[in-house]
Amino acid sequence: MIGSLEFHEGDNHPGSSDVWVQVVDDLSASLLQARLIELGQAIEIVMEVESIQPTV
Repeated sequence: MIGSLEFHEGDNHPGSSDVWVQVVDDLSASLLQARLIELGQAIEIVMEVESIQPTV
């Protein structure tokens, strides 16, 4: 799968205000990062390399 974004808000635990996006590839993460910077949003990028699977 290429270009997939999965948005999560507060579903980590009850009362959580965490917001995050799960992406399936580096390009999606890069484009999301660029857009958030363009919008002036505070961001933190955390990449779990073992979770990114190559596309066939």
